[in-house]
Amino acid sequence: MYRISVLLLIGILFISCNGGQSGSQGGSSDGGGTFTAPIPPSANFRETSLLARDYWVFEFYVVPNDREASQAGKGRWYKFKPDGSFESGHWNKVMGSGSWGIGLRNEGVVLHIDSSVDTEDSEYIIQANASGDEMSWVGTTTYEQSGLMLKAIHLLTQPTKEQFGLE
Repeated sequence: MYRISVLLLIGILFISCNGGQSGSQGGSSDGGGTFTAPIPPSANFRETSLLARDYWVFEFYVVPNDREASQAGKGRWYKFKPDGSFESGHWNKVMGSGSWGIGLRNEGVVLHIDSSVDTEDSEYIIQANASGDEMSWVGTTTYEQSGLMLKAIHLLTQPTKEQFGLE
């Protein structure tokens, strides 16, 4: 009886965590994953209104001890929407979508990204500059991204390689 109760509890937790929502295909070769239904993020944080405008593009991306991944991260972008959903991509290609949220921890303001491409699920401690046009994002241990650091800049349009002097 105890085993059945435990299995039933695990099943209920799995279903409730998944929310019954499935993500859309994100154009990824590994197929679509799942993400929670978007919920408008808290307006109590300045970062919420900053993120929910236009595009946030990775200008610098640093993965410890992985030069290739660091270079490949440049040009990745997110377009966060006020309803808690987002689109993401790399240069002119849309790669995924999902939901996002903002929270607070002892370390600072936390950005949580739940992507349709499960390998892109992320969590960052974020901080914006005074003008709100640049942010630093630092990976957390939630998705084994501690040490990952990036500088994101605000752009009005999807980034192009030409804008970054790469073509």
